[in-house]
Amino acid sequence: MIRAYVEWFYQVQFGEVHNTVYYDVLDFVNFRIETADSCLYLVEKKKIADSLGLSRSLLENYLLLILMCRGRKYFQLENLESKSPEEFERYMKDQQAALEEHRKTSSTGALYIAKQPRAKRHLMYVFEGLTSEDDEAFFIPLHFFRFQEFHPETMRLKDTDYFEYYEPGPEVRKIQKDQRGSAADLYRFYLSYDSLLLCLELNDLADEGAIARIEAHYTFLGKFLHPTHNAARLLHDSFQELSELIGLPPRRVLTA
Repeated sequence: MIRAYVEWFYQVQFGEVHNTVYYDVLDFVNFRIETADSCLYLVEKKKIADSLGLSRSLLENYLLLILMCRGRKYFQLENLESKSPEEFERYMKDQQAALEEHRKTSSTGALYIAKQPRAKRHLMYVFEGLTSEDDEAFFIPLHFFRFQEFHPETMRLKDTDYFEYYEPGPEVRKIQKDQRGSAADLYRFYLSYDSLLLCLELNDLADEGAIARIEAHYTFLGKFLHPTHNAARLLHDSFQELSELIGLPPRRVLTA
């Protein structure tokens, strides 16, 4: 796969006009190919568990890449947690009815309105786009921009704990708080693993069966990325049994 990717690059032909989105996507893939090459190196060195841990990262990045290239649908959220469940249901039905009336006379606006399945009392307005003003056939998935906008340090780290050289005023503190909230929402609704699956379903890029297979792979690979009792030991024992079966030389293992 790595050899084919490298050879493919030299076959790419560039036209007179070229969108920088293509360069950014290629740059994204290039670094993921580096990770795949690292996985291959670890496998050759018989460091299977470490390779599987890196493969979990590759899987998440692959799901994101699909949405960055093919995710035509996106959504905007309306937070209605202040309403009671009954008020929320009435409001949702009113909004859905208003959208149906709007669509009788216009092709603009949301495709549909639905509950956000992973957030309590949030409405999801689903749209299709984003298209270019010059060429409606050309579109850039919203995930492309969401990925570029997200900075984990904004979401998790407070300036007061690190590099704050002077005491900020209340306005600056409010801005910082709002930025942390926006970054948290961006990750929660667009870039977290659960949100990637939701957006794949939303765009008809993964059905129920595909989601089940992704979950199985994700859970298995996660055992070698996060602390999981006996995962590495069971993998090692299985590898040893397989090595003996096919006649590979024994593998040295560090023991405490």
